[in-house]
Amino acid sequence: MMNISEFARTKPTKTSKLIMATITKYETLMTSSSPAMDDKDAALLKAYSDMLKDLREIQKYFLSGE
Repeated sequence: MMNISEFARTKPTKTSKLIMATITKYETLMTSSSPAMDDKDAALLKAYSDMLKDLREIQKYFLSGE
């Protein structure tokens, strides 16, 4: 069983890697879906863009410790 200090030490590293991997995932999805061919593609690109904006804001707060 992991003690509390070990948990606190490894949590930020795993969280940071997950945030970065998710940002990369949505950047790749945007690249592969551009340019939009129809309304469905346009809606997906908008959703990907919104998700990236939110993830980058989360990353900013995470890195600043807020």
